[in-house]
Amino acid sequence: MKKVQKSFLQMCISHWRWFAVSTIAMTITGVLFQLVVTPLYRRTTDIMVKDETSPGSMLSSMIGMNMFANMGFNITSNVDNELEVFLSPALMMKVVKDNHLDMTYTTGNWFTREERYGETLPIKAQFGAATDADKLRLRATLHEDGAVVLTDFEKNKEQMKGEVSGHINSVCVTPLGPVTLISTPAFQTLMHQAKTLTITITKQPPYEMAERCLKRIKGDVLNNNTSIVQLSYDDAFSSRAELILNELTRVYLQAWQADKDEERQASTNFINQRITEIEEALSQLDGKLADYEHDNLLEIGAATPNAMAISAADINEMMLKLSNQRYVLKHMQQLMSKEGDNHQVLPGNILPDNDNIAKQIANYNTLLLKRQNLAANSSERNPLVRDLDAQIAPMHNAIAASISHALSQIEIQLKGVVAKEQELTGKAAELPTKKSKMLPTKRQQKVIESLYVYLLQKREENGIDRAFNNKNIRVVTPPMGKLRPIFPRKLWTFGAAWLLALLLPMIVLYIRQLNDTEETEEEKTA
Repeated sequence: MKKVQKSFLQMCISHWRWFAVSTIAMTITGVLFQLVVTPLYRRTTDIMVKDETSPGSMLSSMIGMNMFANMGFNITSNVDNELEVFLSPALMMKVVKDNHLDMTYTTGNWFTREERYGETLPIKAQFGAATDADKLRLRATLHEDGAVVLTDFEKNKEQMKGEVSGHINSVCVTPLGPVTLISTPAFQTLMHQAKTLTITITKQPPYEMAERCLKRIKGDVLNNNTSIVQLSYDDAFSSRAELILNELTRVYLQAWQADKDEERQASTNFINQRITEIEEALSQLDGKLADYEHDNLLEIGAATPNAMAISAADINEMMLKLSNQRYVLKHMQQLMSKEGDNHQVLPGNILPDNDNIAKQIANYNTLLLKRQNLAANSSERNPLVRDLDAQIAPMHNAIAASISHALSQIEIQLKGVVAKEQELTGKAAELPTKKSKMLPTKRQQKVIESLYVYLLQKREENGIDRAFNNKNIRVVTPPMGKLRPIFPRKLWTFGAAWLLALLLPMIVLYIRQLNDTEETEEEKTA
């Protein structure tokens, strides 16, 4: 064995020229790899997700809540949910459209192909007749004086012949429709250096570009003890990576704000409708009491015995509270019983003393808004939309059942209070008959006034909440990263090249040694 190893080592030394040539060749290959391959830069941002845990709020998304666990629903933590929203195709496609990232500009041929962006891009193109589904391509030859020649037209992989001459910042009529080339601030500097520049302009469908961007982005929760989400994006241009991360945060906040505004508006509309009805009822009661007092010349402020007054006050307070609850729950029941309207956001912050139903509505609204956003960016036939519909239906039924159960409990309590009131009325038989006849009307007036004040307070709370709206996220670390590219790295490239430079000659020599050994053994055997 030692002889074989020594023989192989001597063979390697005797063929040192092979190793030298291999090292030179692989070094050149490594240099070419560094020059040809487009470098990638990484930018990372840290975003803290705040908990939406305000008491009685319309939407309360608590971490770790399992309210519907017994009904087959599993609500994950708020941070994980928001991370999925950040990485959703809908948000990324919005970023692509808003910043025209579906347009790419390249120069050179296949071997020396170079993408242009930012300070290296002299123009930007606009296709007037293009749709989101179109994939367009053309070649623009730019001149220093602003003249441009458009050739090599292609639409959805179909070649189109023609040559169109035009000028920068003007509309050119092409086989692809009207095309406008707009100069950038870098146009004069770049064209003064290049004199003539040929750029290949490609428009991709926004959804395809969004998918490509999603493959370059990574997101994860920083650790289990924080609510910080870390997003990183790899791109050939560090400025574009920073732009995408910043725009993703902006679009996320826009979508979140739109959802909150829709939910607040649903509650505001509900409250305004009820306030209008109550104002009419109060006006009728005020007129009825005024007429009664005028006809019977009664003094409203007549006193009753102290003990009876205290008991009546307790009953009235209980009656007010239960009537408020019944009123709101009945209107909620009517709202949910409308046929063909299972996709309406429900007001959840006006339910009095019933946190269970309010929390159910909050989670129902969260899932419903997610379904509406997904349907708006795809279609009603989307399997994800149908899956969400399958989850929303039992939640809708569960909320309706909870409201019915709560109404039944309130009716039972009201019967008890009415019975107590009747008992008190019997004890008050000695009071003037005419004054007793006014009590039901006054009590009804107080009930409606209490509900009126309650709804006014809720409307004011909604207005204050909208005026002083806080964002649900905070950017802890803006997009930043190292100035050096993450790929390719010189150390890794040349390390791999030199390792191959050693291995390739050794493998060839080892195979030759094996063949020589086999031939020697065959000769000895013969």
